[in-house]
Amino acid sequence: GGIYKSGKWRFIQISAHTKKPLSANNTWALFTGLKTADLPITNGAALSAVADEKYGNISAYVSNTGSIKIMTGGKDLVAGRTIAITGWYLAVL
Repeated sequence: GGIYKSGKWRFIQISAHTKKPLSANNTWALFTGLKTADLPITNGAALSAVADEKYGNISAYVSNTGSIKIMTGGKDLVAGRTIAITGWYLAVL
């Protein structure tokens, strides 16, 4: 997985594994340091996110500060979960 580029289009397909628990109703930066050319045109480019073990609702987005973040739902996301993040957006270029 990773970020695939085609012109201004960015396609994301990432699988991450949590080493520590992530508390409920919070925002967590999973990845940082995206290059300026990979930042979204608008802050908060929405992505699709899901955690294994029928965890429940989480969401993901790309911020204009160069981070891919997730927002946890109403219960803690325990350590050892796999999070899949996919989606696409237009980059600033």
